[in-house]
Amino acid sequence: MNAELLASLERGAHAVTVNARLMRELRREYGARQGARAWVEPDIAPWSVWIERQWRELLYMGQAQPLLTARQETALWQKVIARYPGCEDVIDTVAAGELAREAW
Repeated sequence: MNAELLASLERGAHAVTVNARLMRELRREYGARQGARAWVEPDIAPWSVWIERQWRELLYMGQAQPLLTARQETALWQKVIARYPGCEDVIDTVAAGELAREAW
């Protein structure tokens, strides 16, 4: 793993990963680098957890907007995909919208 990233975490940096698997791997490598029986766990979170944390912080400050439901997200993605001329002849915009929502 990136030694510079691990050193940044030791100085208190925060890391956002693409998924929980990478978060676990980064935490494992961080722990192996510590050489002690106990250490302060670094702030490493997958994107989904980090973005929800940011939203909750805004909610606490009274500045958050309501989150979209899965159905609303899918409908929004379908509208975006349908904007491309001729795409309805090539792809299923409903299925593509669902896949886009799942992939962020």
